Amino acid sequence: MRGEHCPAAAEERRQLVGGEAGDAAGVVLRGSQIRVGFDQGAVLVALAGVSMPNFWLGLLLIMVFAVNLRWLPAGGFVSPMV
Repeated sequence: MRGEHCPAAAEERRQLVGGEAGDAAGVVLRGSQIRVGFDQGAVLVALAGVSMPNFWLGLLLIMVFAVNLRWLPAGGFVSPMV
């Protein structure tokens, strides 16, 4: 395929397909005009995701996964030999 030679084109195509799928899902959910919990939650998460700057989201994810849950290191390099 042409996208195999140019990773940027393949990524652009993936984003386009993902955006189209998201638009279709949004039309289906909003078209029913039923204010179910899932619909309201999806709208809230989408609005927060679009409105939040990337650096702020990164800090929040570090706080959750590194500080609170202790699943990941907060920063730096941790040698596997230590």
